[in-house]
Amino acid sequence: MSQHSAAIALVNRLKFKHLALLVALDDARNLHQAAEAINVAQPSASRMLGDIEEAFGFLLFEEELARAGLATPVNLTECASIFATLQLLENYDAVAMLPESVVRDHVRGKLLVALPLEIGKSLAGFGILTRKEEALADPALRFIELLRGFSRKLKRDDSSTAITEPGTASAPVS
Repeated sequence: MSQHSAAIALVNRLKFKHLALLVALDDARNLHQAAEAINVAQPSASRMLGDIEEAFGFLLFEEELARAGLATPVNLTECASIFATLQLLENYDAVAMLPESVVRDHVRGKLLVALPLEIGKSLAGFGILTRKEEALADPALRFIELLRGFSRKLKRDDSSTAITEPGTASAPVS
């Protein structure tokens, strides 16, 4: 798939609520608070975040493990609930791909440990498409501002060989 057709597919998959969730996540740095801000339940916000991750090609994770020379785990469990995923991580030998904002306190409390994987470094380029001569709503403008800022930061970091991770792989502390 060409970059152009990939960008069109991405735009077609994301809805206004997805963009509003991204803006709310940036403001709140907490999925539950972001869900409240856009008036959806936390499980719905989790699914929306999964949709966003899939649309941006984060499927998350098996490719990144392969690039690191690691095998894909044999017992896979898919879970839409972040709370259930955290329970699995804390109580079993498990690995999950979760936003840093979700696992931050668990890592600080030494309940989980971040794995030394570079997640999302190999993402293809993307762009912003808008309708010609149509004003955008404030959340959409904020999302574009954040996207451009993140893109500039990645460009600077790439030139200095630093890596910014859009997600954090976590595992339980033994």
